[in-house]
Amino acid sequence: MRKLFTILIILAFVLALGCAKKAEPAPAPVQPAPVPEMGQVRPGAEEEVVAPPAPAPEPESEAPKTLGTRVEGTEKEAVEEQLPEEVEEIQLTAEKTMSSGNQTVSVGTTLFWKNYDSWPHQLAVESGKGWDTIRHAESPRLLPGNIWNYTFSEKGEFVVRDIFSGGMRMYVTVE
Repeated sequence: MRKLFTILIILAFVLALGCAKKAEPAPAPVQPAPVPEMGQVRPGAEEEVVAPPAPAPEPESEAPKTLGTRVEGTEKEAVEEQLPEEVEEIQLTAEKTMSSGNQTVSVGTTLFWKNYDSWPHQLAVESGKGWDTIRHAESPRLLPGNIWNYTFSEKGEFVVRDIFSGGMRMYVTVE
């Protein structure tokens, strides 16, 4: 039994030595090629002169950046618009709702939406469901105080929704 145990230990030791990687010398560090100074001639190309680097372009003033539904710099640009008299106004509220949920109107009716929220909104008028959804109209970005209207010119069932606030919607049935 002792002989067998000794043989197994020797075999394990030989196996461990055979499996161990031999230490290889570290590769020599790579030296980068020298870069000629401005105005110097590159080696091997006597006529070629290294040009100075081009200056970085000046940053231009950019248009306001869109950050979700908020646009930088638009708060001061919002202008309070006035609705025509005797028109029903649908309010876009700070609670991210519309003041009117469902409406039944006749063909040719124009509805008006006014943004009373401090955030911009963008409305879409759509019909159909799923892959058969048709977008009939899309408002521009409505800043606080802005008004948008849409005239329903055909019969059907429509949803008017805010593109950015999923729950802000109303249903319009046109007869």
